[in-house]
Amino acid sequence: MTVRYRCFVFRAAIFLAVALVAGQNTGWAAARDRDLYLSAKKEYDALKKSAVTGANSGRWERLAKRFERIPQEFPRSGYADDALFHAGKSYYELYGFNQKESALDLAIKNWRALISRYPAAPLAQESGWRR
Repeated sequence: MTVRYRCFVFRAAIFLAVALVAGQNTGWAAARDRDLYLSAKKEYDALKKSAVTGANSGRWERLAKRFERIPQEFPRSGYADDALFHAGKSYYELYGFNQKESALDLAIKNWRALISRYPAAPLAQESGWRR
């Protein structure tokens, strides 16, 4: 390998790394956060049609965790604020069923995270009211 070729490979690798970090919400990453959010929201809407029961309480908890993943993996996503809001709502629905303070604490934690990380988000005001 020549020095010129190694320099080219090194520069290409640096360029690729910078492009991947800078473009977190472009290309495949943008599609992934959207897909994660829309699939979780679809399940939320389906679960919301029936009451929380012992049979589906585990689904509510897994759903809340799916919503929580979005702002963790894609903090600059346009779906991050909505995901935190729906994570809080999912835990709140679970609290309404099981009356466990841990579910209520997780709902409040998600709503507070929404307010602190995304204060200008439209759902931040509703989260503040819910606290």
